[in-house]
Amino acid sequence: MSLAPGVRLGPYEINSAIGTGGMGEVYRAHDTKLGRDIAIKVLPDHLAADRTRLQRFEQEARLASSLNHPNIVTIHDIGLAEGIPYIAMELVEGHTLRALLASGLLPVQRAIDIAAQIADGLAKAHAAGIVHRDLKPENVMVTRDGFVKILDFGLGKLSTPFADNQSRLETIELSASARTSPGTILGTVQYMSPEQAAGRDVDFRSDQFAFGLVLYEMVARRAAFERPTAVQTMSAIIAEEPRRVADLNPRVPERVQEIIERCLAKDPDARYASTLDLAREVRGVARHERDGGRGPRVLLGLWWGWPRRSRVAAAFAAAAMAVTLAAVARPLAPVLVRWARAPAQDPIPTRKNVAVLPLRVVGGTPQSQAFADGLSAALSGMLARLTTVPSLQVAPADEVRASRLEDGAGARSELSANLVFAGTVHHVGTEVRVDCALIDTATSRQLRANTVTAPVSDPVALQDRLLKTALEMLGVEVSASERQALVPRDTRVAEAHALYLQGRGYLQYYEKPENIESAIGAFDAALKLDPAYAGALAGRGEAFWRKYEITEEPGWTDAAVASCAHAIVLNADLAAAHLCLGRAHDGTGRYQEAAVEFGRTIEIEPTNDEAYAGLGHAEEKLGRSDEAEKTYQRAIELRPQYWVNHNRLGHFYFSQGRYSDAAATFAQVVSLAPDSFRGYSNLGGTFVQLGRYDEAIEAFKTSVGIRPTAPGYSNLGTAYFNRGLFAEAARTFEQAVTLAETSYELWGNLADAYYFAPNERAKAAAAYGKAIALGRPQLDVNPRNAALLTDLANYHAMIGERKEALALLERALTIAPRDGFVQFGAAKALNQLGDTDRSLDSLENAREAGYSMTVVRDTPNFDNLWGHPRFQRLQRGQ
Repeated sequence: MSLAPGVRLGPYEINSAIGTGGMGEVYRAHDTKLGRDIAIKVLPDHLAADRTRLQRFEQEARLASSLNHPNIVTIHDIGLAEGIPYIAMELVEGHTLRALLASGLLPVQRAIDIAAQIADGLAKAHAAGIVHRDLKPENVMVTRDGFVKILDFGLGKLSTPFADNQSRLETIELSASARTSPGTILGTVQYMSPEQAAGRDVDFRSDQFAFGLVLYEMVARRAAFERPTAVQTMSAIIAEEPRRVADLNPRVPERVQEIIERCLAKDPDARYASTLDLAREVRGVARHERDGGRGPRVLLGLWWGWPRRSRVAAAFAAAAMAVTLAAVARPLAPVLVRWARAPAQDPIPTRKNVAVLPLRVVGGTPQSQAFADGLSAALSGMLARLTTVPSLQVAPADEVRASRLEDGAGARSELSANLVFAGTVHHVGTEVRVDCALIDTATSRQLRANTVTAPVSDPVALQDRLLKTALEMLGVEVSASERQALVPRDTRVAEAHALYLQGRGYLQYYEKPENIESAIGAFDAALKLDPAYAGALAGRGEAFWRKYEITEEPGWTDAAVASCAHAIVLNADLAAAHLCLGRAHDGTGRYQEAAVEFGRTIEIEPTNDEAYAGLGHAEEKLGRSDEAEKTYQRAIELRPQYWVNHNRLGHFYFSQGRYSDAAATFAQVVSLAPDSFRGYSNLGGTFVQLGRYDEAIEAFKTSVGIRPTAPGYSNLGTAYFNRGLFAEAARTFEQAVTLAETSYELWGNLADAYYFAPNERAKAAAAYGKAIALGRPQLDVNPRNAALLTDLANYHAMIGERKEALALLERALTIAPRDGFVQFGAAKALNQLGDTDRSLDSLENAREAGYSMTVVRDTPNFDNLWGHPRFQRLQRGQ
């Protein structure tokens, strides 16, 4: 490589060589102006003399610099010094994906996580009309913190088919000679698409093919098209099919196999119509695999989230109440809140339902983004402590995080927020600048804007100024002393507090194992600087608990308890420590101890909704239903306008079989949150239990009208089905399947509708077969999933496979003999197989377990039993 350490290119001083490739040499360098390390790519003399190479080098800088995305390397500068063209870019510390593949240490789940981030970066580029054309493991970096960065847009091009991107095309105009001539083959042979290998025009779908090849190699541990020569490789890409991934690695989920097959379709039209759709599907698989195939451990906001037609009650029983760590460390005396008069030209709504969106870092590192995420969570926590006044409601940071909100429209439909606080973080020398905006979610109009600056060395001042600005933008007045009381000050070591915020930021995305490790590292570093930092101990305790949730290694629970308990010893008034300890006790079944800690949290911080949710849950588990109801009602009394607390009470009523009370409570939810698709779905689910199907249909229609989702359409189909409108149910389940093609439950629902719809029974067998094929592999993940076993038993029974159905049913009843859904499913399967007496036995067991007899009444599988005396007694409640 041509540059020695100490050489200067403009303001950049070369430190050491990193590597070389076809598009230039890369060095580690120091930016003497801004005092940071960067990577700098240069075009050596012999390549700079080649006009085409120089044009592509400049093209890379222009294309990549037009993109701002965490999974695409950030371009800082482009220039010419001493006759050497260079690109200054973000320094990515880590390894190339090629190096990770060579190490052989890439588990399937990790590979899917990496693929999800690659897909997100590609989706951003494609939305901007940019095609990479040389995606390969060498051009993907994985940082030490697990973040993925796509490199080297040197062969990229602007893709004219993006008709909605004309402004982008005009602002990044390339010279005609920099464009690729027809028939020119560019890229790395092994990762070309068929159209690329044949020299035809390419668009974003060519990158999808390369993505499929990279994903294939990560999970199959070999290249899809491995041939001795380049010509043979290109020929195979054009004309041959690779071996199925499942044949090479049986542990690869079926959905991953399907994604790969779709990406590797020879016909570009058979691939994804949008890379955003590809990214969403890969992210969905990644979430599913991280949760061990069981779905999220925490469901934020109760939702009618189960698409299974027949398991209506289980949808609510499965919804968990979120318990997250508050971001504020000290108790706060009641604060008198005064509303400032908003400027006439930009009125602020009187009722303020606010969501703080994650702050975005411009040109930063994973560590700086984690700091910004922690700052966002802290701001949410500080504002939430002022919400005893009904006119101000603030969505907890964990709900914003779980909803993956990126804009006001999402915040409106997900959390019923009418205002969002958004901002971008810039590191400028020794200062941090945050550009803030308050946005009306109904109109997407910016109501207020301001800028906050503070020294990098003083994160407490940054928090205080950010809070002050947010309050001013919202039109809320508090005194300086009242405001400062909201900012945690349990450490005097500024660097320790910065590390604490960084750790909190990593925990905002705890579903990634590497983020938990980074959080633990940040908290440990803070404690090394200040061993008596109680907030960092509580944060580390939560990180230990998240580690247990992922690994299920019992030792992490002890570590979590010890760290949180130590925090309480140092600061008995630290709400976060008590909440952390309560979570650990609740998660290990020590509900009495959990109730004590959650109760103490509420004493310190009366506005802590998560503590009320945790206390109510613990009381339910202790069999203290009356106390649990009062706890949920206390949360509502404190914040009557906050719809989530009403939602939790509705869930409680539903789980107790108090459907009329649940319906009234969910009606209050939709009154408070008229744009919440979850609220209408919950209300519809309760109407189904009450047999009020017309009302359920209207509620579900409203839900899918706000946001079309597969579960939403499935629920609507359920209501049609139980209403006896089987053809309508079939059409609706077909819509659900198109949105979630790999859901076995949706295929089972569709099969049921086909079975009973006029003139459609011939299609049922194939749909049941599809449901079985999709559901069977999930038993490998959790062979004790009684609900899944029951569903599969029913599918086999419906197509006359008696032996298979009875075997599965026996397993389900052995695992969960008192489960109402399992008994209801057993009754259906046994009745289908002609065993009437055992079917009625199971129906009686289902009734004893609290299953809705209204649903039984309206299930067409039992129509043949209406003349049976035992069935009639069941319907009379005898």
